[in-house]
Amino acid sequence: MVDYKLTQLNVTVREVVVGNKRLTKTMFNQIEHESCFNEKMDFIGDLIIGYTKDKDDRFLLWVNKGKLRKTKLTPYYKLSRSADYTKLYEVSWFLKKGKIEFEGLDKGEQAVSETVADPKLYEALVDKVRSFLDSLVDQQIFL
Repeated sequence: MVDYKLTQLNVTVREVVVGNKRLTKTMFNQIEHESCFNEKMDFIGDLIIGYTKDKDDRFLLWVNKGKLRKTKLTPYYKLSRSADYTKLYEVSWFLKKGKIEFEGLDKGEQAVSETVADPKLYEALVDKVRSFLDSLVDQQIFL
């Protein structure tokens, strides 16, 4: 028989308070969406509050010019694969946002590496996004 041992851990649960009220899911749903990146994939906000999970999606909660905003991060997490294996239709939104020139239809099955004019630019922008997402690891908030 295997002996199991219970180890005590300290856990910090982060929550957001808006106007002396805990941020609830209902309040969160009312926050306006805004992209948190410019075309160079630089963060454009003033402050990152953290990220939250909602079903299968992750959202960044952040402040831009004094206004609370949210950005759906799930599509950015899907950029993790190499350009040799990523299909054009999966990332055409990212190519358009980053103003990366590409050939073919945005519904295409071709690999991104075969369609973009500058694969190194694509990889550099994806690396910036990965680095940004990695920096959020300990910033989860709970609604």
